[in-house]
Amino acid sequence: MFSVSTIEASCYFSQQFQGEYMMQNSANAGGGIQYSTLTITPNSISLWGNCQKRINNNVILMFNYGNTSCYTCLHLKLRSTNVLQVFASSQEIISKCFTNEGSAEANCPSQESLQTRGETAEILLFKTRDDQGVFTQKQYCPIDGKYYTSYKGKNPLRSQECVGYNSTVDSCPSGSTLNFRLRSCTFDSYDLRFECLGHWKGPRDETFLVFTDSRHLEGQKPKFRCALYKQDRESGKIDMAVSRDSTCTSDLYNATNGFETFVLAPKTENRWPPEETPWYTKIIPHLKLTQLNVLECKKVEKST
Repeated sequence: MFSVSTIEASCYFSQQFQGEYMMQNSANAGGGIQYSTLTITPNSISLWGNCQKRINNNVILMFNYGNTSCYTCLHLKLRSTNVLQVFASSQEIISKCFTNEGSAEANCPSQESLQTRGETAEILLFKTRDDQGVFTQKQYCPIDGKYYTSYKGKNPLRSQECVGYNSTVDSCPSGSTLNFRLRSCTFDSYDLRFECLGHWKGPRDETFLVFTDSRHLEGQKPKFRCALYKQDRESGKIDMAVSRDSTCTSDLYNATNGFETFVLAPKTENRWPPEETPWYTKIIPHLKLTQLNVLECKKVEKST
């Protein structure tokens, strides 16, 4: 049995890091994903041990296994309120430890290795509760508006794609959910939702986007997904590729090459004439933005 030992007072995790997280534990060829739960307290991470020493964003953690101390060095990047990215110098480092602090420190991820995708091993932690035990909330999706979309998925057994302008995407009404309606496909039509958890700058003017995938409810896809997307500033067209599992590395290479790919083309809509104001803003001037979005969405639905 291992035990958590006394730590130095100077090594701790701030409140924004603290809480309960889920992380991918394993993935199999059939697409099934297993998750495990871990907790970050002010001075420890349940899976890796006590906060022993902090070197910028690198942290050395220590577990005691009987009479033996076990040290690991990880690099932590809080990408959003809900997403914590963990880096190690190699995949082996994540699952092993060193018997002395000096060896662990010598194997911390370097700043140079963190600049290039694939140079380090990485894990995504998805926060489900904060330090007070309160469930976390969805985050704003940087992809907003209404689009036509095409879709293509990797399946060695049969073609998976949707073409034409019958499939649509919108962020109505909350701005934190992407609603997909896949039609004219080589499979049965269906709807899905991506509920956003966070986003951050990626390589080559691309952006990482992490979300929950509603298809996990039917066991079709992992619950947590990672995507890369890029938007053309002139046309507004968006290329987006999604990873195979709950990492940002499995079958995700760039915004046009991933396990699943989407191409979003902006829909042109009839805007309110500049001299007119929607009737409901005059009658109910105190409506919140999300309520106005609901009414706008209903207006668009009736006009299509």
